[in-house]
Amino acid sequence: MFWPTSMSPVGPLPPAPRHSESPGPSAHTYTVLVFDELVPAPWAILVEAEDDTKAIAVARALHPLKRRELWCGHRLVAEIL
Repeated sequence: MFWPTSMSPVGPLPPAPRHSESPGPSAHTYTVLVFDELVPAPWAILVEAEDDTKAIAVARALHPLKRRELWCGHRLVAEIL
């Protein structure tokens, strides 16, 4: 059995990115819950938007005749009737 006597050299690692070097504003993931009186549980639609205002605009366009709730994580952003 052959065992190498030396290991190959490894060059320096590239620097880790800093948190302050973000490319710009990132989108948040929102959940739109759509309620239907014929279905016992709401269904969820995931939406990405830069802020609450844009997410509300998207949620208003989805299923306009149904009651909807817009959530960002555990935070209720809007109820759309």
